[in-house]
Amino acid sequence: MNNILTEAVQSLVDTLRNDLSEPIVYERGSQRVKILAIASKPEYEIESGPGEIQIVYDGLDWKFAAEDLIIDGKIMEPEPGDRIVRLQHRPNEPEIYQVMQLGSQQCWQRLDPLGCLILVNTKRVT
Repeated sequence: MNNILTEAVQSLVDTLRNDLSEPIVYERGSQRVKILAIASKPEYEIESGPGEIQIVYDGLDWKFAAEDLIIDGKIMEPEPGDRIVRLQHRPNEPEIYQVMQLGSQQCWQRLDPLGCLILVNTKRVT
């Protein structure tokens, strides 16, 4: 059963990389790695007062293969303060997003039981 799940998840990762992703640069300090990722626009609800809820669009979520985030020869987990540079959305004006936590949650989460795909929360800084 585990082989079937592994093959299915790997097939999904390959499809996402090949058909839906865009190149980004993931930065931690002066270290950089170019990977393929999928951007999605999250919707966050914030309670602004009794009975009042605001919907806030503050950035993008990025989905990519956990195995692609290699810095200093090691697979790394995203950390708050890391940056993602979006290269092709506006070719002469790269957009920069900063990895952030959402409240008490960590800044990333696994999207499948094997942890092959991850989602990273970011806010746009430029």
